Amino acid sequence: MNKKQLIVAWIICIPIFLFSICAQAEQLKYGEELWKEIFNQKQPNEVDISQIEIVTTNVWKSSRTNRISFLGELKNNSNKPIKNIKLQLTLYDKNNSIIDRRYEIFGNQIGFVLFPSETMPFEFMYGGELLEEIPQWNRYEITIIKAYEVEFEAKEAHREWKPEDLELIWHRIETRRISLDGDYIIKGEIKNNSIYDIDYPPAWIRIYAFDKDNKLSAVKIESICIPKKESKIFEISIGREIGQINSYKINFK
Repeated sequence: MNKKQLIVAWIICIPIFLFSICAQAEQLKYGEELWKEIFNQKQPNEVDISQIEIVTTNVWKSSRTNRISFLGELKNNSNKPIKNIKLQLTLYDKNNSIIDRRYEIFGNQIGFVLFPSETMPFEFMYGGELLEEIPQWNRYEITIIKAYEVEFEAKEAHREWKPEDLELIWHRIETRRISLDGDYIIKGEIKNNSIYDIDYPPAWIRIYAFDKDNKLSAVKIESICIPKKESKIFEISIGREIGQINSYKINFK
């Protein structure tokens, strides 16, 4: 191909290439708008999010590793059992401009249900390259986007036992040096005083840990199954550095 032919080829190909890029951009834009339209449609089992309350939030920063957590507790103030609660975390800079936004779904574990008047913990985690890519943030905001009612026919919507039937016999906090950061372990024993086996749905252990200023610094939720009139020992890691936990509480609802 000589120089003249090469120039002619470029003249022909460049508009086609640019048109292709524009077409792809339009498709992406249409796809994004379509996704937003579908997402914003109210689903049949969607609950009124004004009936869900974010009770408390806090930020935990690692003093040794490049990690940060935005954590808190939410409460179901509705009269319906719910799950799959979608939360939005938004970070702002000092000019109040949005610099990052994330969505996560909580309460989506198999067998989990947040019954009326019950609470549950949540945690957004940043670390490593993801945290380095975010500019300096000044404030944050956590909002509830969606939540869904558990179908009446679902087995987990009808537990025979009650949280009051669970007895925390003993518990303690331990630290194990499995790394330079250390690792907090909450250990204890729970007894099922009901006349029903706790199998499915399971019971859910909620752990909230606090620092020396009594601010929330770690959360964890894990399931446990216990036969009727029996007890079981649990051991849960909450992954915080030594010296960052001053107290904690455990509940089952």
